[in-house]
Amino acid sequence: MQGNPKRESTYNLRCSVDARRRLAELRANSGLSPKDFATVAGVSTHTLRNVENPDLASSRVQRKTLIGYAKALGVPLEQVLNIIHSEAPVSRDPESQHQFSALLRMARRVDGELIRVIRELTLEESELISTYASLRRGIVAEHQFESLRKIQEMDTKQLLSVLAQSIPNSDLRIQIRSPFREVEYSCEGASFRIVNPLLLWDCHCQAPGGSFTPRTCPIHKHDAAAEVSKRFGSGDVLLVHAGNKFLWRDEAELWPPSVDSFRMLQDLRAEGVPSDTVRSLLDLGSGTGFLGISLALASPKLEVLAFSDWLYVPLLYSLANWAANQSRRSYVNVSAHLGVFTSGLDKLQLPYDLVICAPPYLPILPDFRTLAWSGTVAGTDLLCHVIRNAKRIGREVYVLISDLAWPEAKTAASSAGMTLQPIGKTRLIPFRVPYALSNQDYMNALVKDLRITDDAKKRHRYWHSVRTYRVG
Repeated sequence: MQGNPKRESTYNLRCSVDARRRLAELRANSGLSPKDFATVAGVSTHTLRNVENPDLASSRVQRKTLIGYAKALGVPLEQVLNIIHSEAPVSRDPESQHQFSALLRMARRVDGELIRVIRELTLEESELISTYASLRRGIVAEHQFESLRKIQEMDTKQLLSVLAQSIPNSDLRIQIRSPFREVEYSCEGASFRIVNPLLLWDCHCQAPGGSFTPRTCPIHKHDAAAEVSKRFGSGDVLLVHAGNKFLWRDEAELWPPSVDSFRMLQDLRAEGVPSDTVRSLLDLGSGTGFLGISLALASPKLEVLAFSDWLYVPLLYSLANWAANQSRRSYVNVSAHLGVFTSGLDKLQLPYDLVICAPPYLPILPDFRTLAWSGTVAGTDLLCHVIRNAKRIGREVYVLISDLAWPEAKTAASSAGMTLQPIGKTRLIPFRVPYALSNQDYMNALVKDLRITDDAKKRHRYWHSVRTYRVG
């Protein structure tokens, strides 16, 4: 379906002098420097100056720029549009500090500092636990984010209720038909579907190598691709799978539910997981909470659900997504634990009946240490920790392992006297981690180590295998 050209004016909006001054004020009060604000918003500092310049009131502001402002401010896009259309103020009610968007804005600030330091730590595990905990407390205290500090101290039902009432509306809906055999993208004025996709976003246009054009791309061969692509990269995305809803946004700290997770869920269900015996479930490295929530909603006798991640943003999305789906399991005792292994698993209710983990899988090779600072899929430390501690943390522990991380996983299992029992099929999937693909020397090293396959004749050049394993 092709978008209506007449709607183009809705994406380039006239912005009055007062509206520009209000945006400038909000940006100044965000606590971010102009450079940092522009980075989060996905625009240049030159664009910021133009948007906030009252002398340019006769010119229009692109809607994608306003989407960026909303993202950096941590408020729904509707609130920014209200400033443009009606000059309505963004709510300053004291209770708004506990809303999803406000918490998310604070979470981004803290996570941005946490992840840089975490990746530089090379301490032993016990020392890492205390170092990480004190670091996190210090950063939160420095920014005086009291509501963020108390997120785990609030009554869970109260927090879930607040999140349920403040989850932003989605800019794009993605319907995934199980088991990942069809994906349909839809937004206002645009929709299309892809049958048998290789990835959630099965686009090769920016991939290195090959001579393929947008005409051969499953995404960009559609007339509506530009509009859908814009919303996928900068808006609030709602993924719907098996009747369950998951909010996701393109955040540096948040990896979307990928084809890996859908395949792992398929394997677990074929294995008879979950079952009536599952009363407690732990989702380690929860991200959006996709795996934990999907399995929890399929566990008729579940009583306890725990999300664990080492950054605030993924935990907020996990809790918000549970709030959006919990009506069928509102009696379940839900908790969020910051830090994954670095916060000390002894604080959790151990052992759990079921533990699932789809961990980061990108190995940090000796000559490429800086890659660890690039994103949340770097490093194999969580995978190795889960394997070594499987007997302590769960009665049934399942992990998703890529060929990329297999050497580290095998070493961890051997050192702990554990076995890795494969279930389901081995699946070859495209490798599409942008910051890794941009480093050709690193990609060459992965190919040389036989961790990844290089096939320039295919639409996606690089491929790796993934499989679900039971740790025992």
